[in-house]
Amino acid sequence: QYIQAMKSKYRLRIRKVLEASARFERCACHGSTDVDWLNQAAHLLRSTLATRVVALPENIPAMLQAFIKVFGQNFLMFRYALNGQAVGFVTGLKIGDTLHALHLGYDAEKTDGMHLYERCLLDMVEIGIQMGVKTVQMGRTATEIKSTLGAEPLQNSLVFFVRNPL
Repeated sequence: QYIQAMKSKYRLRIRKVLEASARFERCACHGSTDVDWLNQAAHLLRSTLATRVVALPENIPAMLQAFIKVFGQNFLMFRYALNGQAVGFVTGLKIGDTLHALHLGYDAEKTDGMHLYERCLLDMVEIGIQMGVKTVQMGRTATEIKSTLGAEPLQNSLVFFVRNPL
């Protein structure tokens, strides 16, 4: 129903993403404290964000564990595998009637041409619909790709903290 409500060119794009990403196995791993998996997820996130200007904590597995501990069942985590090997993941946080897509990491070489990024976002929309949330917040990057999935821009606020006030 969600896809059917879109314009023809967007439905075609989504079908292309679904076809190209059909080989991925999605596995829910909410609440997982498997250290090996959290280390893999940290590696995937670091490699995805390596060329971008973003501040990441040194201990990403500890950050993920903190999200799991603090938010419990409201913190969602999905692993994407190809031939049994983890090649990507996405996390989401349900707060009230909103699902926030948070962390997304993937192996660009192993997933080249398979549209895993778009698939993760599309899956977050699907999960949001299944959960009955009113909105799915996808962040402020890659706006063109997100618009092909039906995303609409919203005004955003940003807060950051610095150690040195100068």
